[in-house]
Amino acid sequence: MDSNNITHKSDMLANSIHEMFPEQSHEDNTVLRARGILGDKYTTEEVKSMLASYEYLINVWLEEYERKIFDKKTLKELLRNL
Repeated sequence: MDSNNITHKSDMLANSIHEMFPEQSHEDNTVLRARGILGDKYTTEEVKSMLASYEYLINVWLEEYERKIFDKKTLKELLRNL
């Protein structure tokens, strides 16, 4: 096999994986953007960990705020009961 054929098959495989798991591309872009802001001070795994922690905190705070505003219910719970 020549290298062009191998490269083509590799590209096809990468495209297929991207189509099956588009959220991975979104996660990769988010990590790249965060690394661009933070610089090279942290490893990719550290950046992923920080992003997961921030996302968790934001979701918890948002849920707490919704319960405060909507009589101890989240917006999701209110919409489910419509």
